[in-house]
Amino acid sequence: MTLRDHFHSFLDDVRQEDRYRSSIDLERHAARPPYATWHSDGTCRQVVVWCSNDYLGMGRHSAVINAMIESALRVGAGAGGTRNISGNSHAIIALEAEIAEAICQMRRRWARSVGCCQIVSSFRTRRTTPQ
Repeated sequence: MTLRDHFHSFLDDVRQEDRYRSSIDLERHAARPPYATWHSDGTCRQVVVWCSNDYLGMGRHSAVINAMIESALRVGAGAGGTRNISGNSHAIIALEAEIAEAICQMRRRWARSVGCCQIVSSFRTRRTTPQ
């Protein structure tokens, strides 16, 4: 048995066990979220995509699109690989710092106005809740 035959046999077993994962072909519609066109076997069907990461619809906002175009013209459009292989993108580091500062400012304002304790995760909630 060749190595290729071995892998094909393994993948056939995975498919028979219904564990083979494949992605569907979706064409998202920026002007009409959360709608998309599902392309399958030469046919198309309109579907609703409820699992988008674009929760606020900012992915289609003109300011966001223009910033993406400007950035792509300046640094290119390739993903570049993961951080642990190809290093960090300066733009992402700057964005993360800006977001962190905004969160710190919000927390300071909340603490002054409400005097509350913020629990940042359900894990901490479970760890700090008396049993």
